[in-house]
Amino acid sequence: GINAEFEDFGMPSSHAVSLGYLSTAVCVASAIQMINGSTGDAHRPGHQALLQQQSLLIVQGVFALACGLYFSLLRIRHGHHTVAQVLCGYTYGFVGCVL
Repeated sequence: GINAEFEDFGMPSSHAVSLGYLSTAVCVASAIQMINGSTGDAHRPGHQALLQQQSLLIVQGVFALACGLYFSLLRIRHGHHTVAQVLCGYTYGFVGCVL
């Protein structure tokens, strides 16, 4: 349900804060690594390998964000937090990492 079934675990969800921070950190690190490695010429040997590496970095970043959000939402599913507590926590972790 939308409301927590057990005792109130607090606002924001500390699990969601941690997951928001960590998943964003992986995503940002992937983006930085991709930007630092993207100085290649399309006609240069090894360009295909560079594109493959960048594709893997994109998948890595998206996967990290998706996993962080999924595990945060499990807190709602198991009745430990409300939607507001989890979204506030995940957003707090996300913003804290970006800043």
